[in-house]
Amino acid sequence: MTVSLIVVPKRLQETVDRCLPELNAVVRRLREPVELICVEDAACPSPPRAVAALEAAWPGVRLLSVDPPLGRSTLIEAAIAAATGDAICTVDGSGHYPADEILRLLTRLVRLDAVFGYRRLGMLGRVATLGMRVLRRESALRDPACLLWAARREAVAGLPCDGCSQARMAAEIARRGFRVGQVRVEYRPEIAPLGRDRSAWAHRSANFEVAYRIREHLTPARKRAAA
Repeated sequence: MTVSLIVVPKRLQETVDRCLPELNAVVRRLREPVELICVEDAACPSPPRAVAALEAAWPGVRLLSVDPPLGRSTLIEAAIAAATGDAICTVDGSGHYPADEILRLLTRLVRLDAVFGYRRLGMLGRVATLGMRVLRRESALRDPACLLWAARREAVAGLPCDGCSQARMAAEIARRGFRVGQVRVEYRPEIAPLGRDRSAWAHRSANFEVAYRIREHLTPARKRAAA
């Protein structure tokens, strides 16, 4: 089974330095043809030095630029359309999720058509996730803000992701008649951006995580209300 890995990096150089060595080790264990698709906002292109480092670290990588920018879901939709693998899996570009979790997700595709990850969160994280599910009336997934998922290509082919959360994505896949499951994945919120003090970042990460997820998942609702 060929595999397409999709990564949406916030900082491409950070993804190259922190994530690709770990990802390469996992790919060697897969023993399957793997393609890496790196997709970014065309309005905020990565520096040429970072692109060169990516191509050196992963020969044959496919770098996509999406315009106009409409959020992360649009980038994912473009990458799904470009993917050629039998299975498609998202990859975290910040290092918060260990690359080994890719193997756990792909293993579940033996019996499932799509599998979504959920994290073991602290108290603040659980409260934020519960509030997000209540406010947006989403209960299909235990952790709609988890960025890791894997699916057979036929399950997500042509799936509109624009403005679509993981919970709505899972619901649409199930509506099409495909089998959907969930699996717990390891989450490392203490990972600090390169060049920052790790202890200070770890102390503040929980609050940043809560604020970011509430803002991210309320913004589409406000747009719909304004329309």
